[in-house]
Order: sequence, then C-alpha cells, then structure tokens
Amino acid sequence: MHMLPIVQKSMFGVKSYYLGQKIILAVSTSEKWPEDKGIWVVAPLEHQDKLLPLLKEYKAIKRIGTKKWFLIPEDSDTFEIDASTIAELINKNSPWIGTIPKPKKKNIKSRK
Repeated sequence: MHMLPIVQKSMFGVKSYYLGQKIILAVSTSEKWPEDKGIWVVAPLEHQDKLLPLLKEYKAIKRIGTKKWFLIPEDSDTFEIDASTIAELINKNSPWIGTIPKPKKKNIKSRK
C-alpha cells in the first residue's frame, strides 16, 4: 500500500481526514458521545447502495443527523474487517468514499 496525501483536521470534537479536497472519514473517541465512538465514513448517497453491502456492521451516527455519514462502531466484532474494507476503497480512490464539503460562508458584519 502506498502513502496517500491524507491531511488530518479537527472537526467538532473529532479528527477528520481529507484526501485532496474530499473529506473521507472522521474518528471519534469522545467519552461525551460513547454511542458514536468509531470511524465515521462519508459516502455520497448515490453510492451507498454499492458501499454498504460490503460492510458487516454499520449504523447511523446519533450525534449528527445526516444520511451521508455512517458509523463503523469501535466495539463491533467486525470493526477491523470493516475498517480494512474502507481503507482499501480509499487506497483505490473510490468515488464511493468521500465528498467535497460546501465552502464555508464568510461572516460579513453589517456596518451601522
């Protein structure tokens, strides 16, 4: 496996990982949200029907209410298998993993 130019950033209490402009996953180890500990994977909705059957166990992330993110729970019996599947897809630059985030809105203060 070759080294990919993955960049780590912090994102609302988790470590997020980018490959180029695409956010590909995040890792949550927060005791504040124990039910969401594990690998958060972002997958475009149009690719989830191909991706999700490859995984043994995944679930919705309770902390955020979006369908394009899902969780591979750290306490899953198949955590390593599912994490390896995601890593293989990332290594192949699969379009099934990752999305380009919307640009941040600039905070324009009105003058009085």
